[in-house]
Amino acid sequence: MKFIRPILTLTALLLIVAVASFWWNRPTKADMADYVPADSLIYIEINSINDIINAINKTDVWKAVSPSIGLSNQPNTTSHLLAARLGLAPIQAVLASRAQMALVIVGVNTAEQDDLLRVKPEVALVVETHTSKWRMKSAAIEDIKHLAEFAYGTSACTERSADVDYVECLEPKGSRKIIGAIDGTIMIVGNSERAVDSCLAVRRGQRPSLHTDVEMVQLRRQLRSDSNLSFGYVSQKNAARLISLGGPLLLGRAPDDRQLERLLNDSASKILRSIAWTSSTKSGAIEDHYQISLDPDVIKHLGPAFQTSSFDDDFWKMVPASFRSVTLYRSNSPQAAWSSLDSAVASKLDAVSSVIFATLLKSGLSGYGIEDPRKLITVLEAPVLTIRPTLGESSLLLARVKDEEAARRELTNAFLKDGKTQVLNGIQSDPDRAKEFTAVFLNGFLLLGKTESVMVYLAQLRNNEVLGTDRAKTLTQVVNEDAGVVTYNNDRNSIINTIAALSRIGGRRISDAELAAISDRISQFEVSSTESTLNSNGIERRTKSAFGQFGSLISFAQADSANSIER
Repeated sequence: MKFIRPILTLTALLLIVAVASFWWNRPTKADMADYVPADSLIYIEINSINDIINAINKTDVWKAVSPSIGLSNQPNTTSHLLAARLGLAPIQAVLASRAQMALVIVGVNTAEQDDLLRVKPEVALVVETHTSKWRMKSAAIEDIKHLAEFAYGTSACTERSADVDYVECLEPKGSRKIIGAIDGTIMIVGNSERAVDSCLAVRRGQRPSLHTDVEMVQLRRQLRSDSNLSFGYVSQKNAARLISLGGPLLLGRAPDDRQLERLLNDSASKILRSIAWTSSTKSGAIEDHYQISLDPDVIKHLGPAFQTSSFDDDFWKMVPASFRSVTLYRSNSPQAAWSSLDSAVASKLDAVSSVIFATLLKSGLSGYGIEDPRKLITVLEAPVLTIRPTLGESSLLLARVKDEEAARRELTNAFLKDGKTQVLNGIQSDPDRAKEFTAVFLNGFLLLGKTESVMVYLAQLRNNEVLGTDRAKTLTQVVNEDAGVVTYNNDRNSIINTIAALSRIGGRRISDAELAAISDRISQFEVSSTESTLNSNGIERRTKSAFGQFGSLISFAQADSANSIER
């Protein structure tokens, strides 16, 4: 008996030490906004990699395709996750279970090359590993090298140590690179020194963090980011900055006119507030929820653009069965909707700024050959659709005609004056390729667009390759009837690329036979939907798709981060 008490005491002490060790190793959630610059253009935070992995595993598309490529769709067990979070697992499992991430765009560079305007965002990924440096450093270095290989192919990587440990990987041919910095429990990976250094400066207290942005903190709480898979944010200042960068491109000018940029920036800041979004799982898919906050006066003027009414669904017989995207504008009065956009802008801007923004609005219709949309819109009625065909780069505008005689008169006055356009009748029309734009009257509808795209569209109609009401019901059954604007995107290529990328991340490449099997299985999941409504804060958008923004981020990582825009 005299040996039992010491044994029990020793056992109790060992248990206390074990519990204390587990408690000490249990990671405490960090606020990732503390790690990134306050002036970041775009901010996205992900607080649990495992939650995202589990969410993808539970999507309908992953359940359908994973068996055909030999990948599991079963989440890790609770015991495995607990062991990993306590540090009692291989290092990669520990990092996956503990890591929090923040992805930021800290700036945008532009340069001309071969008559192309190349736009390159400066991106940084900050990872709080919640794991001591001595244990995670080697794994972090390998992850950085694998990321470089994923993005650029076989890369030449070098390591150096200063105040922090650096890894720099260069693409085989070219100037692009990935730079990684390891500092304590933090890993920062960027595509430029400036991107990495800006985050390191925040860590050292040399520049303010995003956590100082009061509106970001409020929106994160309002959108309940803790219960979602991710949270994203663009401040009012940076939302205006993005408009000033993109606006000149819509006007056909390079974003290097400082005076124009300043004008657009100042004007946009009077209309736009912040932009925030979250991602979550819903009905076997990923839903991205966006809130685009606007000035209260602008919201009041936009009301008519989002006032919808019911109309016959026979327009679906005019929609091609295959398309890249279809956007349905459900406003009960196209004329009132356009006027509301004009009045919303005019209510906040001076005369010069209003003219600039009015030009931007018109540029959205110039691709259909419409230089002055005001009069033509008066002879159209709901629904109005824009269609991006599977072939060609340009879009088509399709609308029901309220007054065909008046529509022909307006087309004659505004559409035909430069000799580059033609007006035709019926499905059997044979457009002249020499004409840049074509208008066709089709059974009570008017079609407008580039001639090459109109020819493809007419061929689809003649071959009866149309969507039809039955398939349309499948698409529309998940959409809010009050949505003023609804967009359907064909995500087939994006889904296949995301699955292939996820497989590569998992350590294997998908064969051609497996790609064919995937293609056969995803037909019922390939179309995503985005609905836009107006609320008291501005415009709310909800996108339901196979992989959501996570698919876009994965594609971004493996593709060229410098996008080319032809001028």
